[in-house]
Amino acid sequence: MLGAMAYYGSTQIEVQRMLSMRSLKRAKSALNWSIIPVTSLLALCMLLGLVFYAIFDTCDPVKDKMHTGVRKYDQIVPYYIISRFGSIPGLTGLCIAGIFSGSLSTLSSALNSLSAVTVIDFLKPIYKSRLSETRMVYIAKILSLFYGIICIFFSFIISKVGSLLAVNNTVLAIVEGPVFAIFCIAVLTRKGSEKSILFGLLFGVVITSWIGCGIQISGYNYPPLPLDASGCPNSVNATDFLQNSMVACNNFTQCLSKSLPTIKSEPFFLYKMSYIWLAPLGFVSTLCASFIAILVTGWDHDVIPANSKCLSPVTRFWMKETSFEIIRTEKPNQLENEIDLPVL
Repeated sequence: MLGAMAYYGSTQIEVQRMLSMRSLKRAKSALNWSIIPVTSLLALCMLLGLVFYAIFDTCDPVKDKMHTGVRKYDQIVPYYIISRFGSIPGLTGLCIAGIFSGSLSTLSSALNSLSAVTVIDFLKPIYKSRLSETRMVYIAKILSLFYGIICIFFSFIISKVGSLLAVNNTVLAIVEGPVFAIFCIAVLTRKGSEKSILFGLLFGVVITSWIGCGIQISGYNYPPLPLDASGCPNSVNATDFLQNSMVACNNFTQCLSKSLPTIKSEPFFLYKMSYIWLAPLGFVSTLCASFIAILVTGWDHDVIPANSKCLSPVTRFWMKETSFEIIRTEKPNQLENEIDLPVL
């Protein structure tokens, strides 16, 4: 598993998918062929927000929620599918089925990774003599069911938040930036002991956790792009709105008191930051803290040996020594063909 992480630099979920292949050669081949379609789909998903803004710039479904029923911006994608594709038979069901199938694939890999990590990294070292391979498989299946139930209950809590995308990206950014910084230090350099890397990782996670929680708790809304509901076919007429306002505001003092905005205390300036900047902030803070710790503990000391197989081509290019060109006992291609990946 660690070897796969060193080869690909991927997440635990991707490692679980790689372990389902018959050999390391097949896993590499599948990864190479899937880069182009996966990258294309991710690029299209990133452009989805711009496309919806161009469509709903003069008819915001959230502002016209009395007619659309859309309460959150997370509901715009299902609303668009139902409102635009509803006239074509079967297309709405096909889109919804695609969304559920994509979610099912991601959730199944995540649950499998959680159960496998719990069994291998936590339970097996403690109960090494008591756990057989068969028992570990059964425990992993029970843990997958347990984690699935927790996710179902957690979904009810998440449904109460304002933006599911903001909360999801905030939680991921808290760990993604620091972990990526540690990965870059480990792959691109030979420096960094266990203590210095752990110090940098904890420092970055603490910084991003503090700012991320502050962004969510402060209630500050980042200024969005201009949107209105003037172009909606069911928008309220301006004359009717004025008449209703005059009837409701018979007393000028009462109307003025209601129309005055409430003065709120200004939040901390870091809490005004968009959650998109959390990952770069965690990356920079972890990188700086790790390098400071490396300088304090000793920059001249190389932790990773020169003949390590985990060295990246960039690190080998930076190395002044030529000791990494060691004759290996086995050929790499022959070794990859003979390696059989265990299936969890």
